Amino acid sequence: MVVCFLQISSFINFLSCFSLCLLYTRKQKKWKKSKNATSKARQEQKANRKELFTMKNLFNIFNPDNKIANFLTKIMYLAWLNFLWLICSLPIITIGASTTAVYYTAMRMTRDDEGYIAKDFFHSFKENFLQATGVWLIVLAFFGMICFNWWNLSGSPNDLLRIASHLFLSLFVIFALISIYFFPLLSQFDMRIIELLRCSLFISLKNIHWSICLVILLFGGSALMVLKFYPLVIFGFPLIAFLQSYIFNRIFRQYLPDHEFTPGSVAVMNDAK
Repeated sequence: MVVCFLQISSFINFLSCFSLCLLYTRKQKKWKKSKNATSKARQEQKANRKELFTMKNLFNIFNPDNKIANFLTKIMYLAWLNFLWLICSLPIITIGASTTAVYYTAMRMTRDDEGYIAKDFFHSFKENFLQATGVWLIVLAFFGMICFNWWNLSGSPNDLLRIASHLFLSLFVIFALISIYFFPLLSQFDMRIIELLRCSLFISLKNIHWSICLVILLFGGSALMVLKFYPLVIFGFPLIAFLQSYIFNRIFRQYLPDHEFTPGSVAVMNDAK
């Protein structure tokens, strides 16, 4: 009996040892497989990292579909557009035509429809020169009159005259909200000056929240330019016009539901007339 018991116990011990050995070998095989898989994955990661620095991928930044390349191209275009605007605005009287040309080019840039910047700029400059110059002289005379009267009346000891100065200040704000649309509309649509004034008034009142944003962008950007904020010093007014153009495109599309939005479109806003 004792011998049988010892044999059985030894057999059980043998089975337990054998099963432990099997488990150990299986676990060791799985560990080797996982180790090989991780090593292969690491090798693939290293290979992918090396491919990132190959000449093919480095030169991929010059691909027009690349977002970084597109961003850098627009920055270069804005700097070039600022140079053209400054040169063409030197006679002062041509500021209206050059500003219209900037809006024409900037609005095409926001739609990713730009061609040659100088070609687009001078096309609009020549096309809208007479109307833009006339509108610029009207704007200059009106703002000059308002500022002159406000300056003289605000320092007056008379209370009634000081109240009148506040009225001129309110008139300045109202005219700014309307005139902010003059040159963008001229750059995109073929219309007479009377139609331009009517459309600008209508759009400004109907989109008053966007009008306020546009005026803040213009005067805020101009103030930063005076304070020598370097991005605006380098890119100047075209950067402001470029940011405003996203809003202008959104507003103008409301009045052209059945037409393709193209620069110089003769389809004048019927709702705004």
